[in-house]
Amino acid sequence: IVKNEIIAVSGVSRVSVGGKREPEVHVIAKEEALNTFGISLNQISSAIRANNTSLPAGSIKMDGVEYTVQFEGSLTDPNDVRSITVSERNGTPIYVSDVANVAVGLSKAATFSRVSINSAPSKKALTFDVFKRSGGNIATVTKSVRNRIKELQALGKPLNGLDVLVVFDSGELLLKDLSNLTRTGIQTIILVMLVLFITIGWREALLAGMAIPFSFLIGFI
Repeated sequence: IVKNEIIAVSGVSRVSVGGKREPEVHVIAKEEALNTFGISLNQISSAIRANNTSLPAGSIKMDGVEYTVQFEGSLTDPNDVRSITVSERNGTPIYVSDVANVAVGLSKAATFSRVSINSAPSKKALTFDVFKRSGGNIATVTKSVRNRIKELQALGKPLNGLDVLVVFDSGELLLKDLSNLTRTGIQTIILVMLVLFITIGWREALLAGMAIPFSFLIGFI
């Protein structure tokens, strides 16, 4: 939900989530039942694929050996896997639940994310990396994302009651760099005008002070 809300922000191209474990279906075959019905692992796998399921990658496990299965298609409830017909015997359908145990859980973690607040022991966390669209104003995009996150922390929203930390903000760094550059430029102009005023007079100092920012402006144009 949070990922979709951030992607919907104007100027955001994509959001990657770290530390997240995806839902996953595990089909654990019953060896005795397979022998009784004369069904193989390939038949179970083929039946699941044939039913055009739309589920995360899972596995079929037997005798400690795990066989990966990729589910793709239309079914959205993992529990529906249990009612898939694998074969028939004397006109009676044999379902996945008759020859295997179906467990719905979480996949193995592909990435790990932890955070420590105020030097406290680190805790598990989710990391959201937000990327702007090409040509977008990074300062505007980061500000919009921050505002959206504040809205999601309101009462009844997904992030309410959770600690949200901004670890790295390119827009904020850019604004700081621009601020430092502006301050340095102003200090340089004042110093040049002061030196010229002392050495050759106030008119030349004023002209030089006006020429410096104009030359920068023309250079950017």
